[in-house]
Amino acid sequence: MKKVKIVVHLTILFFLVLFSSCTTREKVKQPINVEYIKKYKNHEIYKLHKNSSRGYNYDTYILLPSDNKEYNIRNVLVTPNNNGYPASLEKLDECVIHSITDSWEGKIAHSLNTVSIFPVFPRTEEIYYHAFGRDAYYATGRAHKLDKQLICIINDVKEFAISEKKIETNDKILLSGISANACFSLRFAALHAEMVETVAAGVPGIFPIFPTKEFPYPFGVRDITFNYEAWKEIKMLIYEGDSEKDTPWNEYQTMLKETSSTSHIEAWRKAIPKYLKETKYTEILIYKNTGHEGQLSEMIEFFQKNSNGSQFTPVEPLKEAEIYLSPGVTMAE
Repeated sequence: MKKVKIVVHLTILFFLVLFSSCTTREKVKQPINVEYIKKYKNHEIYKLHKNSSRGYNYDTYILLPSDNKEYNIRNVLVTPNNNGYPASLEKLDECVIHSITDSWEGKIAHSLNTVSIFPVFPRTEEIYYHAFGRDAYYATGRAHKLDKQLICIINDVKEFAISEKKIETNDKILLSGISANACFSLRFAALHAEMVETVAAGVPGIFPIFPTKEFPYPFGVRDITFNYEAWKEIKMLIYEGDSEKDTPWNEYQTMLKETSSTSHIEAWRKAIPKYLKETKYTEILIYKNTGHEGQLSEMIEFFQKNSNGSQFTPVEPLKEAEIYLSPGVTMAE
């Protein structure tokens, strides 16, 4: 009988040790997995492979300057992806590569000569993750907390840049976006303001998050952790076109209802004064006779003038536009 008890106890102990070792292995971070893709102009493209042990479930592309001699410390530019329609991750991967080599995302990155990050986040029929609205923020499964996944990606890219390429980076990041990824950038900045120095966001359609508990995310901060003091320090350029078309999205309808407006541009004009009262370093432009169009020159100039701890400097629009500024801020003579 004693022998049976000993065998049983040893068996239980064996499985406990086995289970413990398995769970321990799951918690151990795997090495950063970065693949060299190709040289493109004066930059190199790398792929950071998904790594759930390090906190992210999706691949990311990195654009690094080939020659780092002229810079001591570089900015990190993050551009969330947006391809405009639901697609497989394989197709989204292709779209991100295209955005780096043949679209506005890559043009801004090349102009600024930054360490640039382009995540390959999903876009499904059910959830528009690229705008990071309420449904995306509260998503479960693989896409759970994409904002936190992006933070882990940023940290690993910085680690790769310094350890493998000897490129030092600034602590705070730059965020860019046009259309849906402008929404993502503005919302990420509100959720993690302490990480962000500058945002340039074009034609997001939906008005940025108000720093008020009157509304829940993504219109207000009632149900999110929000660092108001850090958010006020972010330098932001936000622009819309006055001919932007309205859409039937629920977020649009909510914006119209809360501002008692009949069009989204009317809602913007009503919301801007109240929004700017809460800011310190924000410029909002409403372009005349303009629809859903990016204004790359202004975005690039804004980043050039408003990064590396520089004093806030608004940019002059190249097209006719209404200009709105934070209290006390004036355009340069």
